[in-house]
Amino acid sequence: MSWLSNLVERLKEAARAEPVPCPRGWGDLTFHVGIWGVPPLFAIERTCPVGGVAHCVACAHPYNPENIGRLRESLLQLDELHRDQLLTKSQYEHRRRLLVNLEQGLGEYPGQRYHTLAWIFGAVGLVVAATGLVLVSTIHLGFWALVGIGALLLALCISFSVLSASQKKAALKAP
Repeated sequence: MSWLSNLVERLKEAARAEPVPCPRGWGDLTFHVGIWGVPPLFAIERTCPVGGVAHCVACAHPYNPENIGRLRESLLQLDELHRDQLLTKSQYEHRRRLLVNLEQGLGEYPGQRYHTLAWIFGAVGLVVAATGLVLVSTIHLGFWALVGIGALLLALCISFSVLSASQKKAALKAP
């Protein structure tokens, strides 16, 4: 039952979120907590009330017209940090790319493809395994192979979920 206590702790942590300044100039925002999925596959995410995304990098919401100069100021500060040699060339390029992508909006967030594959394999695996169990109990024991295929698809679902989470974490930690 440790998963239940971990879930409760994650909910408490997500609910304690402090407001963060929006990089698009919409003021201080507190991300909303959302739980979605089908047991045993579910996720807890925080979403932005303005852009509806989990991370500011994936936001496609337009800049606040009253605060459009913020991007220019951020880029000038970034250039100044690079000139003062407080940032390496790779750090400078990475942060500049993040700032520009915030303005243009990205089509997808890091790990989104693996996340989509996980949901597809999870749903299909659950249906195949459940169908196999029903057929084993009613028709013939030879349908255990179908249950095995469903279990394999569920294992792929878990693998792709882990890959998606690791790519998200790596994108947020990048220098």
